[in-house]
Amino acid sequence: AGSKAEDELPQLRAALDKEQATLDALVDSLEGETVELREQLEAAQAALLPLATKAAEARAELEAERSAATLLRERAEEGSKKYEQAQAESAAANAEAKAKKNQAVLCAKQVEDCHRKSQTAKKELAVIEEEAAKEGKEAAKLSARLESARSAQGAAKQRGAVMQALISAKQRGKLDGIVGTQ
Repeated sequence: AGSKAEDELPQLRAALDKEQATLDALVDSLEGETVELREQLEAAQAALLPLATKAAEARAELEAERSAATLLRERAEEGSKKYEQAQAESAAANAEAKAKKNQAVLCAKQVEDCHRKSQTAKKELAVIEEEAAKEGKEAAKLSARLESARSAQGAAKQRGAVMQALISAKQRGKLDGIVGTQ
């Protein structure tokens, strides 16, 4: 079995050499045909090189624009949030201002009412003071009349007591010269 393979080995080598020569001839013939294609390929690659450079620059620029757009979008969202927050704060401040304005209007009305009541009270006080002055004058007149009456009554009492003492003394006979009494 080993000798049969050894016998066939020179034949197989000869066939391999023949096939290699055919392959080399085919490659040489194709090489002549592909030279033009290779030159066209190299020319196309040379022409594409500036385009590839431009494409790379455009990709880099596009990436930079995307980054800028992302940054702008983030800033816009942040600005939008700040704007919404400012609107909410403004609405709250407006509501507070409106409430304070309403409170101020209410206070102004209360001040007006107090002022009106004060004016009315001043007028009533003036009337009461006038009536009190009249009553005071009347009381002074009545007091003077009462004092006069008391004084007159006191004087009458004193006269009556003196008279009574005189009459009593005459009746006892201690006084002479009083006429008209017993």
